[in-house]
Amino acid sequence: MIALGLSLAGAIAGAIAWFRNFTRERYGQERALAHLQRNHEQVTQFLSDLDEKVEDLQLEIVQIKVLMQMSGSTSTSELPQLKRRGH
Repeated sequence: MIALGLSLAGAIAGAIAWFRNFTRERYGQERALAHLQRNHEQVTQFLSDLDEKVEDLQLEIVQIKVLMQMSGSTSTSELPQLKRRGH
């Protein structure tokens, strides 16, 4: 009878330990996923901001080319050309 009680107590303690470890692991996985999602959002925002800045710079370069051409200081063929990805 004592052996049965001890084995039952051991089984219950084992089940409690397993459940505790399971919930900790699940919580850790949820935290890791939340971190990844936040990082993804930050990277997406950074790339969006960077894209806007590149577009602004390209517009400024075009404006500079036009001003230089209008002033006759140099031809646009002498100005550095923009290289586009994949071209």
